Amino acid sequence: MISVIVTCYNNEAYIQACLDSIRTQTLPPLEIICVEDCSTDTTLEILRTYLERYPQSIRIIEHQTNQGIGVARNTGLQACRGDYVSFVDSDDFIHPNFLAELYKNIKIFNAEIAYSRTLNMVDDNRASLRIPNQPAWLQTCLLPKASYHGLIHKKHMKIAPWSCLTKRSFWLNKIGEFPNIRYAEDSLPFLKRTVLAKKTCFVSEAVYYYRDNSTSLTNTYHCLQREQCMIQVYHHCYEFLRLELAGETKAAFCYYVSNHPHLLNKPALSRFVADHPELTAADFKPWMSAVEHRRVFERYHPQTGYLQHRGIKRLLTLMRYGTLKQLKTWQEPFVTRQI
Repeated sequence: MISVIVTCYNNEAYIQACLDSIRTQTLPPLEIICVEDCSTDTTLEILRTYLERYPQSIRIIEHQTNQGIGVARNTGLQACRGDYVSFVDSDDFIHPNFLAELYKNIKIFNAEIAYSRTLNMVDDNRASLRIPNQPAWLQTCLLPKASYHGLIHKKHMKIAPWSCLTKRSFWLNKIGEFPNIRYAEDSLPFLKRTVLAKKTCFVSEAVYYYRDNSTSLTNTYHCLQREQCMIQVYHHCYEFLRLELAGETKAAFCYYVSNHPHLLNKPALSRFVADHPELTAADFKPWMSAVEHRRVFERYHPQTGYLQHRGIKRLLTLMRYGTLKQLKTWQEPFVTRQI
């Protein structure tokens, strides 16, 4: 019925807690597929121990070379047999009712996706809601058609494949594979399932536990490598919006860029300006205030200095006063100056 995919790489300290939390679910999964991505610690040995103990429920797939979490998830998707699929990172764990709660809601509403809230585990004794200010309407509801308005927003939902249960047929036929990149591989699948799902349901319970692991790939990846991956992510997301949303592409992209300011880079903006010369500052105005844009920009680019960048300074002015100057006049600052 349910396949749980666990991507494993150098998580010897946490993998046992992760597997135990899945194995002891009140709604037991059909299978736990562990994709081992060439760990250099004892992760594989621990997995083999669990396989010996629970051969009916645990499967191990070993990569011959380290390929990254996106490819590892694709490997799990290709091998799984359940009607529904859920991803759990190997340094995280889940509440005993995680699968039962999501499955119950996904069946009641006949939805493609069910989401839960997430607790951020700082250590074994401290936990906090990962998105504490999530709107009340989003905590327990059914969306008849998931729109990018209100969902593709880092304040409202975490962009990640975990903390949710998805129909396997929907994932394979509509979402497809994770991009073969090492960082932000979650962004395109999240965008696809947000836009393409006809029904998405949410439960208010925080039943997924995200461990804030300082040694994880997300926290150790070099800044330049992150930016290079984000440029690829931008192109993937933009192509999807251009093909799938037709007349709504511009509005969707304005929303996406405004809430993901790390996409503001030379190649991304140059292409966007060329594709939409008619765009005005008013198109951006509904999505993010100038103050919020500045705060987020400084978080992503502290070494540059917010007001030192001419393009961003001009964007701030245009958004603040709502002038109708066309975005094509910004092309020169973005093309000639790196962020």
